[in-house]
Order: sequence, then C-alpha cells, then structure tokens
Amino acid sequence: MSRIGPCRRRAKTKGVSLIEVLISVAILAAGMAVILQGLVRSAYTLSVARNRLRAYSFASAKLTEVELGIHQRAELRPEGSFRIGRETFRWQLTVAPATPTTQEAALAVEWQQAGHPYRIHTASMMPIPATPEP
Repeated sequence: MSRIGPCRRRAKTKGVSLIEVLISVAILAAGMAVILQGLVRSAYTLSVARNRLRAYSFASAKLTEVELGIHQRAELRPEGSFRIGRETFRWQLTVAPATPTTQEAALAVEWQQAGHPYRIHTASMMPIPATPEP
C-alpha cells in the first residue's frame, strides 16, 4: 500500500556542531598567540640590535676621537654617558701602553634594556706619538 501525500523523512543535516566551532576557534587562538609572541620577540630583538649598533657607532667615533686626542696630547675623559631616545648609555675608556711603541685604547659601553644589562667592549691599538725634541 502506498501512501499519497508528502513524504516526511528526517533530513540529514550537513553542518558543523557548536563543539567543532569552539575547537576550531581555540586552535586559531593558540596559533595567533604563537604568532603574536614571535612578533613581540622579534621587535625586542630588533630593539637590542639597534642599541648595539648605536653603542658600536659611538665606540668607533670615540676611539677615533681618542686617537686624535692622543696625537694632540689632549686630556681624555675616562668615562661618561649619553642618551639616545629613552636609553641611557654609559661608557668607560682605558688607555694603557701595550708595547714600547703602541698603546691600547679599550672602550666599554653599557646600557639597561627591559631590565637586562647589555655591554659591548671594543679596543684599538694606536701608535704612541713621538715626543718632539727641543
């Protein structure tokens, strides 16, 4: 016997359940957190590299100044500080004889960044200028 009329059959749903959506959102959020953490770490590393470049640039200029000062017999300051942006850099200079004809000028530059101390050290060998005879 056949029935006349609309056939009522339970339709199969093709979609996603709420739990599947929640799991997907959680996975996406975890992925975004990892990416964001990587970006923050990259920005911090870039900032440290920028400050290292500033410190080495200062050290190079200071050692050139020291070499010129030695030849002109000028008084050299053994320490000081300078500020770039929010960072304060402190430096210390030591000049000592290395051989009878040369001396070593060593410069250390220090700064604090995000609570961590950083330090660079560079040195240069310079000839001792001959003393003029009267």
